[in-house]
Formats: sequence, C-alpha cells, structure tokens
Amino acid sequence: MIRWSPWREMLKSSSVCTLPPDLPFEMLDWVIVNASRAAGYDSPKLDSRVLEALAACVDLQKGYGITPNTFVSFIGPVNPYGREKVNSLYAELFIYPDQTGHIPFNANIKINDSVGLYESTCHKALGVTSDEFTRIGGYCFGKNADTFRMTEYSAGQILSIWCHTTHAGSDLC
Repeated sequence: MIRWSPWREMLKSSSVCTLPPDLPFEMLDWVIVNASRAAGYDSPKLDSRVLEALAACVDLQKGYGITPNTFVSFIGPVNPYGREKVNSLYAELFIYPDQTGHIPFNANIKINDSVGLYESTCHKALGVTSDEFTRIGGYCFGKNADTFRMTEYSAGQILSIWCHTTHAGSDLC
C-alpha cells in the first residue's frame, strides 16, 4: 500500500523517471533524503542531481534487481530501519554467525587480523577473508587504521568498497 507523499506528487510531473507503483513511501523518502545528503545538501531537495540519483536507483532496480536499500548503501548509509517484524538491511547483513543478534552501533571493529565476534560477523556479511577485510578497512579508514566505529555510514563505506573492489558481480552489488 502506498501512502500519499509530497515526493510522489512532485515526481508525477517529472520526466526524469517513472517510479515503480509498489515503491513504498518509506523507501522513496530514504532514497531522496540520502541522495540529497550525497549531493551535499543539509535537507532533502528535489533538484536535477537528486532526481538523477532517483532515476539511477529505479533503473538499477528494474535492470538488475538492486533494491533501493542497497542503492542507498552505495551512496550513503546502510539502512538501520526495518518495518514492523522485519529486520533492517543493516540487521540482515551484520547478523552474528549464530544469528542471536547483530553488531551494535558504536561497536569498535578491529581491521587487522583479529577475529572476534564483530570481526567474524563482518567477514561473514561480506563473504571475505580476514586479509580481504583488512584491505577493505584500509581503503575505507586509512592504511594505518586498526579499528573503526560501526555506524550505518561506516557499514555503507565497507559495503560500497567491497562491491567495487572484490565482488562487483555479486547479487548484492
């Protein structure tokens, strides 16, 4: 069910993209807000840059099955929000190997060869070895970084680098 949204009304007159009729308001809002942030705006805007990002999101969804959540993780944060009784993309990706929970925000993740619960969860989420995770961490946070603080934005960084460097052909990318 699609609720009324000011974005939908504004986009009806746009020739930049045609929105899928089943795109929920929450996802439309998530894409517009984060495309606006990626374009450098402090608040959501519907200008040509944001509309082009929205059009790219729609094209990638239609052509490759890339969800709006995954698209936003390429340009910004991994979505930490889920609908009622549905895990968020963040919770799905960073779930512990034994599936008893997920990495909490603000947890310190070691980038080096350490393999604690958080690190093994990251390895599993990305499908990478400890060496590959160290390399991805270096690309994201600097070669000399030993740790990073897990946030929805740092999760987006490692996911984006992972897609661009090691798994460009995967279903998620």
